[in-house]
Amino acid sequence: MRIVASVAAGSSLDTLARLTATHLEAGLGQNVVVENRAGASGNIAAEAVARAAPDGTTFLFTSNSITTLPALIGARAVDPLVALVPIGIVATQPIVIVAHPSFQGRSFADLVAAARSAPLPITYATSGVGSFAHLTALWLLSLAGVEMLHVPYSGSVSFRDVVSGEVPFAFTFAGSALPLVREGKLKGIAVTSAERLAAAPSIPTVGEDGVAGFESTNWQGMLAPAGTPPGIVQRLHEALVRAGRNAEFDAKLRSMGFTPVFGTPAAFTQEIRRETERWAKVAADAGLALK
Repeated sequence: MRIVASVAAGSSLDTLARLTATHLEAGLGQNVVVENRAGASGNIAAEAVARAAPDGTTFLFTSNSITTLPALIGARAVDPLVALVPIGIVATQPIVIVAHPSFQGRSFADLVAAARSAPLPITYATSGVGSFAHLTALWLLSLAGVEMLHVPYSGSVSFRDVVSGEVPFAFTFAGSALPLVREGKLKGIAVTSAERLAAAPSIPTVGEDGVAGFESTNWQGMLAPAGTPPGIVQRLHEALVRAGRNAEFDAKLRSMGFTPVFGTPAAFTQEIRRETERWAKVAADAGLALK
């Protein structure tokens, strides 16, 4: 069995894909190989899986960046509800807002106050224009009624210039930034999940002291090529659920900043539809043009 991961090797999502593959191997009794096909915010991997035979040998492991693509690249985006079949969400992780350790604030409300009092727009970094982190930032800042200047980077290195002090803030994935927060090289300001993370309980949520009820989490899940028989989809879903019951796997995911989910195909389908509609509106409101 082949799992096509939509990210480069070494990223937190790649690590999650490989951990999942290891547990699927044990549960299914067959070899599972992870193949990295990074690029185009997951569209390259999605295209590869959409073209694969729907015979239960090829699956996609991706994030909800796939739901942002219709708003950003239009008809070139693979439609995950037409060209693919959702199997289940494995886990979610929020965006964490990080700052240089010299920042005196400790919450999103403190960041908003700093942005409003600054004589010039305060800058923040993300992993690129139209990335999940960027769209989350646009949505959150709009709700908070504050403007900041976006500095796009390539990939998950967006927080490195925050460590050096060249950029004061970054919106980035929890799994990538938390090790540097623990080392004291970054300060965690807020997470965009509804609840605090088990891996970083001292970092407040945005909703606690900022925008009540706000939640934006990045899911990581598996999909199959369209036309895959329901029996195969159900078999893999059940294997994912069994993997999720493994205490060691659960603890590892939580330590990395993920929240295990292992939801149903139906729930996954609803989430894809909801997220696609949301990010289309956020992109339109922000005036992001199709690439």
